Amino acid sequence: MSRLVHLQMSRRWYLLLVFLFILISATYANSFIDIFSNFIENFRAEDPNPTPEEAPFASIPLVSHDESSCAAPPIPSSPPSPVILENRHILFVTIAMKSHAQPLLRVASAMKEQGYRVSFATHDSGREWVEAYKLPFISAGSFPISSDNLREKLQAISRDTSRLNGLVTMFKDIYVEAASPMYDALLLKLKNTEFVPDLLVLDIATIGAQFLAQKLQIPYVLNSPSLLFDLGSVPNYVPAYGTGFRQDMSLWDRCVNLLYPTLLSMALTSPFMVLNQIRDDVGLPLFRSQNDLFNGARIILNTAFGLEYPQPLSPFVDAVGPLLPLPTGNAKNLEHQLLPAELLSWLDASVLSTPSSGGIIYVNFGTMVYIDAWQAQALVDGLVAEAKASSLKVLWILPADQHDVLPRRLPSLILLKTPDSSLLNLEILGHPAVTVVLSHCGMTSAQEALVMKKPLICIPFLGDQLDVAARVVDSRAGLMLDKNSLSGLFIHAALTELRTNASYRNAARKVGVLLIRGGGTARAIDVIDAALQVGFDHLVTPEMTMPWHRAALLDVGALYIALICLLVVFLRVTSLLLYHLVFISLHHYKENTSLCPASLIEAQNEICEDEGEGSSDSSQSVI
Repeated sequence: MSRLVHLQMSRRWYLLLVFLFILISATYANSFIDIFSNFIENFRAEDPNPTPEEAPFASIPLVSHDESSCAAPPIPSSPPSPVILENRHILFVTIAMKSHAQPLLRVASAMKEQGYRVSFATHDSGREWVEAYKLPFISAGSFPISSDNLREKLQAISRDTSRLNGLVTMFKDIYVEAASPMYDALLLKLKNTEFVPDLLVLDIATIGAQFLAQKLQIPYVLNSPSLLFDLGSVPNYVPAYGTGFRQDMSLWDRCVNLLYPTLLSMALTSPFMVLNQIRDDVGLPLFRSQNDLFNGARIILNTAFGLEYPQPLSPFVDAVGPLLPLPTGNAKNLEHQLLPAELLSWLDASVLSTPSSGGIIYVNFGTMVYIDAWQAQALVDGLVAEAKASSLKVLWILPADQHDVLPRRLPSLILLKTPDSSLLNLEILGHPAVTVVLSHCGMTSAQEALVMKKPLICIPFLGDQLDVAARVVDSRAGLMLDKNSLSGLFIHAALTELRTNASYRNAARKVGVLLIRGGGTARAIDVIDAALQVGFDHLVTPEMTMPWHRAALLDVGALYIALICLLVVFLRVTSLLLYHLVFISLHHYKENTSLCPASLIEAQNEICEDEGEGSSDSSQSVI
């Protein structure tokens, strides 16, 4: 019975080895096919007159880990030499939201002045911005969400206490909603050969234009005005996108941080099903996962290490810092004009205050954040308490449609202004009277304040503002308050700490220098120019083109397991052989040992008998 069990176990080992051999063979089947395909292609290349069907494609879209992945941006083919800038058309595309459009407007304006042929496409509501930067405008149609509807959506997101729900709502109700209309509008424009660009530079939220670039096989570069949306490759020691965790995470935070990308990916399933429906309608391969959205795309990341946490980045990603106007040019002239005389006099008067007191607290939550009446009251209480204690004044920029949430009568030390083209954010931030900035901490707003060496009080409301605020706090350039528990006491205490502790100002100055050293607009132009002239196929890593099981090292793991199994079988067989040899030897030894005494007795008896016979013979002879 034991021998039968032993034989059954041996058969299981052999079956396991056969399975591993088949797995390893299947793993390398693709490699053999690739080698054979390359041989056929090389053989055909030797034909001096190839048929049209045999001509290779100019560019091959990247795939991620296997052949069924959706296409990444097509790699530009080898450039002509030399490249004539006026003959190469670059089209910038963005949705008509100022925080997304402004960085690209600055880059496009600078490139136009350097001799590049550029155009700028956005929704009709952004036409005024494009014309202000003196750029050729291409209409992407009307913004698909009405202003009233957009206001309601932003109000709901601003009030939402769930970080995850806020991210999903913004992605689904704004970015995904705008994808299909922009695709249709720009497709009509780009069918005209006059408008077909050699390169597209897209805002990362302009998903419809990204689909259009893939459909028309036009190379493109993405600009990310905030933190990089990445659900797969961020190391575990870096807070995941959307968590709002600080770098020094607790044990519980690290547990949540490990699971959060998966939770966010699951929550985004519904909007990605909508995107896959759009892709299916236009004949594009479907997304297999959320990571496919920006897979293999050249990305300009508008931040830099110093504010962003140190981490390995893909060679396709360039962290260039904030895209600010160059020292000369139309963008600089447009964004660095003199402030209105009345406001400038009001600011200048605060500079003349004593060094120990005075100055301006600058409050600006942008145009996407909507505050409630109780939050406005808490802000007013905290600002007034700090202003009275330190002889401060407050400049508050607030959209007109939110003035109704403020108290009916504001104290005279608070100057309320409505955003317009004359209230230039960079000019206000750069004024020496401004000592502290109270902000929602959108990436653009936060980095502009830090570049101007101003410490921040961050009150994040929506999107990735919580992530940006966490980075500001970790860089020691500011403090963060919770939008759900605001009070005048907390705001007063934070303002006092920020104003009286010089370490925050020093940290803001340091972070600002590091952000500028990222290269900014000049570096972004270099990235775009390189993509235009030499492409970016040299940045493709083997992981991006090999099958997923090889990228995950499953073949290596299978080989190791097979070797270990072979070693175990070898040791098992060797031990059995040794066991049988030793057993047989001992058995023979025991048999020989047991026979030895009997043989000795028999021999002794024979000797005795022989001696007896000899003695009897001798006695007979004597007689």
